[in-house]
Amino acid sequence: MRSLFIVRRSKHLLVPFLTCAALFSCRPTSLLYEGVLSPIKVVPDLPEQELDWHPFDSFPDWGDQRIYSVYDSLAISYVGYRRSDSFWNVSSWKSGTDFGDFVLRGRGPTELLSCSFFIDVYPFQGKTYALLYDFSSTSFFRWDVTSSLESGRTILEKESSLNRQIPLMSFFKTEEGEIVINDSGQNAFTEEMLSPPRVLLFDPVSMTIRDSIPVFRPVNYRCEDNPVVSKVIFNSSDCYHPSSHFLCMAMTCFPAIVFVNTQTKELNTIVIQGQPHSIARKGFRSFQSVSASDDRIYALYSGEKRRKEVACKATVLYEFSWDGDLLNKYRLKEDVQSISFDKASQRLFFFNPQLEKVWYRDMQ
Repeated sequence: MRSLFIVRRSKHLLVPFLTCAALFSCRPTSLLYEGVLSPIKVVPDLPEQELDWHPFDSFPDWGDQRIYSVYDSLAISYVGYRRSDSFWNVSSWKSGTDFGDFVLRGRGPTELLSCSFFIDVYPFQGKTYALLYDFSSTSFFRWDVTSSLESGRTILEKESSLNRQIPLMSFFKTEEGEIVINDSGQNAFTEEMLSPPRVLLFDPVSMTIRDSIPVFRPVNYRCEDNPVVSKVIFNSSDCYHPSSHFLCMAMTCFPAIVFVNTQTKELNTIVIQGQPHSIARKGFRSFQSVSASDDRIYALYSGEKRRKEVACKATVLYEFSWDGDLLNKYRLKEDVQSISFDKASQRLFFFNPQLEKVWYRDMQ
């Protein structure tokens, strides 16, 4: 399944957690999900098993602030966060070969001025492609990764334009050619809610939003003892199942997995019983990374308190089915910040960029 996990530090990521913490400290805990999330299934937590994994030493140098998306034999990473010379790097996790840097920051025909940190890597007609989004032009771009590696230069083509700013969190190309967008509805800089959080179905041919699926009911809370907080903010780490049209949203502020069927618009939410509400614990983070295979979802759970300029750590891995069943709970031997599943090798990778360590577990 296609997904990407951010391994970086940003002051803007701190906003949702502090906001949610202050917000729900003003609300009874029993009202946490009431009127906000759609049909909820509460599942009991499971006893922990120790996960048997192996160190992986073939990854290339980490460089400066990388984001890893593992696909087939490739590791695609964003390099240069907070730098003017940012770019995407492609390497082989099997051989450690560095294929070079592509899609540089700039105004040239094969450059993007304000590229999103999210990337959707997918196969098409025997090639590997990546869908990118440029905030400055509000446009999607199709990066031909295979041809770029063969020619040693960026092969980039404009896919379509949204023609307006949308605070998207993630996006995925469907088998029908549409683009599924997780629209957070929130301006990350001002905390202003531009619209209720929703999932959008975008038709790149007609450049129109074909459908809109409300995921969270619009709720406005105001806390008298904290006038700064006025909105509910829902962030998530996402993955997508193209054949079943399921979008999985692992929530970062509370222990819940939201399933959105982008075809039928059916919504289902799985809440893990016994895990504390991170927003009620003033800044603690729940799920921070998610990745998936054809039949499994792997969700990295933190429970750590987020501190400025310090990335959250996680030592728990939950395993779900795409039907929403909680299958396993694993205790990790060391701190992890993100995960990524490679479908070709059936291998799940665990990343800790601060320690420059990578581990793997064969999941077949």
